[in-house]
Amino acid sequence: MGVKGGPVVSLGAVMQFFPADEIQRILVATGRQSQRIRKLPAELMVYWTVACGLFVSAGGREVLRRVLKRKAGGWVDELEDLATESALSQARTRLGSAVVRKIYETLVRPMATRATVGAWFHRWRIVAIDATILDVADTRANARVFRRPGVSFGSAAYPQVRLVSLLENGTHILFGAKIASCRTHEAKLAGQVLEHLPKDALCLADRAFFGYPLWQQALATGAQLLWRVKADANLPKLEKLPDGSYLTRLYRSVKARKQDVDGIPARLIEFSVDTRKGTEHYRLLCSIMDYRKAPAIQLAHLYNRRWTIETVFAELKTTLRGSGMVLRAQTPDHIRQEIYGMLMAHFGVRAFMLDPPQSASSIYQSARREVLHQRVRRRPNRHSPRALKRKTINNYQPLRRTRRKHVTTRYEVAVRLT
Repeated sequence: MGVKGGPVVSLGAVMQFFPADEIQRILVATGRQSQRIRKLPAELMVYWTVACGLFVSAGGREVLRRVLKRKAGGWVDELEDLATESALSQARTRLGSAVVRKIYETLVRPMATRATVGAWFHRWRIVAIDATILDVADTRANARVFRRPGVSFGSAAYPQVRLVSLLENGTHILFGAKIASCRTHEAKLAGQVLEHLPKDALCLADRAFFGYPLWQQALATGAQLLWRVKADANLPKLEKLPDGSYLTRLYRSVKARKQDVDGIPARLIEFSVDTRKGTEHYRLLCSIMDYRKAPAIQLAHLYNRRWTIETVFAELKTTLRGSGMVLRAQTPDHIRQEIYGMLMAHFGVRAFMLDPPQSASSIYQSARREVLHQRVRRRPNRHSPRALKRKTINNYQPLRRTRRKHVTTRYEVAVRLT
C-alpha cells in the first residue's frame, strides 16, 4: 500500500473477493480471454492490475513477483526472463481497459447488511455521490485525452482525470465509478454513474449535481434523493408541513413553470448551521414526500453524512496510493485500467474489513509484528532501555514541570430549521 509503517493487508485477503471463475466468465463474454497458452495470460493480468492498486510504490515486475508467489507458493527465479517491462506493457494492451471496467462493475457492489452500523436511514441505504481529481503521467497521449486543468498563468504540471463515483456510507465502498477528462463537468459524468444507483438507496449529493434532467434520471432508478440546491434556485413554497419543510415542484424551464407542465413534486428543507465560524444556510430537496417517514430535522442532520465520501476519496488518493504520487501508466487506456484496478483494490480492503473476527485478528497480528520485529530491532545497543534512560537522566537537573493550558477540541454545531 502507499503508506508504510501501518498494518499490512495481504494480497490473498484482497483477492478472495475476485473469484477466478467469475473473472474467466467475464473475459470470455468480452472476448478478451487468452487465445493461446501465454506466460502472462489475461486472468493473471487482471490480478496484476488489482495488485498494482494495492502495492502502488512497487514496480511492475515486483508486483508480478508477489502475484506469482501467491499463486505458486514460492519465488519465481526466472522472473527476469519471464516478464520484462515491455512484456507487461504488451500484456496490458492485449487485456484493455474495457474488460477491467466490466469486472469492476460486476464484482464491486454494496455489501452492507441490516447489522452494518451507519449504513441505513430507516429503510433506505445511505449512498452519496461526488467527484474527485487524479493526476496522471505527463505524456502527450494523456494530455491530449484527459487535458490539463485551467490555471492563471502557464499550464498545469500534470494532466488530470475526473472521477465520479457512488459511495455506500456504512462500508466505504466506492461503486459505479466513471472517469473522463478533467474538463468534463461532474454533473454530466454523473448521468452515467446514476445508472448504478440501488433501488433501496437514499442518495446524498452536493449542489453541483442539482438539475431537472439529473433529478429526473435519478428518480427513475427507484431510489430516494436528498440533494442540496443553490440559494438562488427558484423553488416555490406551496405548503408548509408540520415538520417545518415545504411542498414544492421542479420544472424543466421558466415556460414549463408558467404553464405548470411536467412538474416534479418534492419537499424543500431550509435550515441554518451555527458554528464558531459563523452561520451557514442550507437548502435541501428531498423526494420522500411523507414527512412522518423522514422528518426535516432528521434529514438536516443526515445530510452531514455526505462528507463521508470526501474521507473515502482521501483513503483512495492518500492512504492507498500515497500522498503526492502520480499514476504510473503512460497511455490513456492503461490509465483507465490502473484507476479501475485501484478501485478494486480499495474494495478488496474494505470488504475484508467487513469480516470483524478475521480482519481484526489479521490486522492486530500484523501491527504486532511491525512493532516487535522492525521498530525495536532497529535500535542497536539498547539491551535495557529503561536502565540506560534512568542513568542518563541522573546526569542532569530535574526538569521543571509546566502546566499545560486546557484546549477544548469539541466542535459544536447547532442545526436550526428556518
